[in-house]
Amino acid sequence: MTAEQRAAHCEALWVLYRRVDRIWGSPKQAGGPHPAEVGGYGAMAGLRNMLDRRIGHLEEVRSAAGDRSEDYRAQMVVDLAD
Repeated sequence: MTAEQRAAHCEALWVLYRRVDRIWGSPKQAGGPHPAEVGGYGAMAGLRNMLDRRIGHLEEVRSAAGDRSEDYRAQMVVDLAD
């Protein structure tokens, strides 16, 4: 991958992580129980953790490759469907 592709990949993972994090936190935001106490949210927790590890790994790769985030800013349009 080029530095630009790594930057775009990282940005896409962050967009997905933020979306999953909003879903994960929605029961608590609605005044309900912690998401871990709600049935069916185990998959969200797993996906959230996996994305967190993937982003961390990608940031290590970018650092090892000498990428500088200010040099390669991903430009993308994301249309989130609720």
